[in-house]
Amino acid sequence: MSKVADGFGEMVWKIDGYDGTEQIFEQRIPLNNASSERIAGILKDLASKHLTPGEISAGLADVRSDAQHGNRIILMAGQDPYYVAALFRSDELEGDADSRLAE
Repeated sequence: MSKVADGFGEMVWKIDGYDGTEQIFEQRIPLNNASSERIAGILKDLASKHLTPGEISAGLADVRSDAQHGNRIILMAGQDPYYVAALFRSDELEGDADSRLAE
């Protein structure tokens, strides 16, 4: 039980990018290094790289929140390619072979 409680102290943003079903981007950022506003800015910047100025002004890089997944904070940007950021306890990502933390 204490291991689960300890994991709440170290939250991590997990950011993944996809082109269709192919993963094209992956990054982990500790919560104490990035607010949700900063993560939203990163998502918008990543999505904007694949869009024309007209598509950006039409809002295709705007960040959306997915409130349908219970208590998990999930942010998304882009169409295809698209980027997803979700907040996890660090212990939820343990054993994730591709887990990389950005300091």
